[in-house]
Amino acid sequence: MVAKVVLTTLAQMNEKLSVLEKTMAKPVADALEDEDDDLAFLPVKSIDDFEKFERNLKQNKDVFRKLVSMITRLGKRNTKNSQSDYVRRAWGCVIANSVAKELNWLGRPNKRVNNGLGKRGIKESLVTKAIQRGISSNKDFREMEISAFESETKTFLKNSKATYDRKANAPRKDGEDSKDTTENY
Repeated sequence: MVAKVVLTTLAQMNEKLSVLEKTMAKPVADALEDEDDDLAFLPVKSIDDFEKFERNLKQNKDVFRKLVSMITRLGKRNTKNSQSDYVRRAWGCVIANSVAKELNWLGRPNKRVNNGLGKRGIKESLVTKAIQRGISSNKDFREMEISAFESETKTFLKNSKATYDRKANAPRKDGEDSKDTTENY
């Protein structure tokens, strides 16, 4: 008698769960399509585009929210996905190495870099805030300290010039565009 009641209850719960799954699937798919449209140009490939994107994030909170959501979905904890890997992949999805090599954490003037303008600082950037919020929103990375995020971001920026140069000088496979050296992947 008790087993029959338990089985009946379990069957009802399964039916409700399948209805919920069907209901939830469509809004998630629609949200992903909207996100793809607003962020389709990423990774940003020039400093001018980076500054335009920064202004867009400031003016349009919806784009900011979509960027946070995209970054949150990037990180899935597994054996290969460390905090440093997650931060590097997050930045790699947002800015190309050609842009990252022109940036640093604080933005120090340097006459030899960026036509005498020096490197642009990103510590207070909305892009930085969105990436940090996206990472901390991921349930597997909530424990990441801000100092760890800062350190991993600095490492990514420091290594971006070498990565850019290495990819720019790498022998090309047939059919690849030799000018496309901005990608991070």
